[in-house]
Amino acid sequence: MIRRSPAPAGSRELYPSLRRPTIAPGRKARPIPHPPPTADSPAPPAGPLSTAPCPIDAALIARAVDGRATAADRRAAFGGLVDRHADRVHDTLAKLLGDPHEASDAAQEAFLKAWRKLHTFRGDSSFRTWLTRIALNAAASRRRTAARRGTRTGLPPGPREDVRAAAPDAATLGDERDRAVRAAVAELAEEFRVVVVLKEFEELSYEAIAEIVDVPVGTVRSRLHRGRAELKRRLAPLLRESAGKSRTAEAPR
Repeated sequence: MIRRSPAPAGSRELYPSLRRPTIAPGRKARPIPHPPPTADSPAPPAGPLSTAPCPIDAALIARAVDGRATAADRRAAFGGLVDRHADRVHDTLAKLLGDPHEASDAAQEAFLKAWRKLHTFRGDSSFRTWLTRIALNAAASRRRTAARRGTRTGLPPGPREDVRAAAPDAATLGDERDRAVRAAVAELAEEFRVVVVLKEFEELSYEAIAEIVDVPVGTVRSRLHRGRAELKRRLAPLLRESAGKSRTAEAPR
């Protein structure tokens, strides 16, 4: 039987990967690099989030909460969990918050809380599901804090180009659409934004989303329908403008 250690004290020095990444203004946060895969530190998982238990995660969790292990061994085991899941957590938070800077801070908060609360994880769901719930709470907390301070999270749309200027190429139009989509998603109400991101970007099943946000599948479907409709409404002007620019670019000179 595994002897669980008491809840560890919070510290930003628990694991180097949890330190705040250095990000140049205007640049996307760089994901935490993964070490080369070994027998003790397997390669991070790929593909959509799964709610099924993962044997690799289970083994790392068992080491991280084993009261007989040294503190260094427990931190190293949790570091393995960070290495496996950091990229996806950051990507999900960046889509939810619309800002890589905010996503980096929220991801750090999520992993610190996961470390402090790891002894409470019972394996009823997958670690990734449990961690995603914590990450969603971290994102919601940052948005509430920003609202109280009168600021906002999310990337505003980029500057609008003069239609009379030189016709933009496909890459420019794509970048503009990406910025607008991120901004529109960031403006959705919390309950709609979460399910839209998890379904449309993370490509999770309705059942997986229901487990993560702890609501019935029918509620997930309803929120997704309303979120999609609101997103379409917010993006309608951009879609019309993009169509006009495309026709301008294709017109014979």
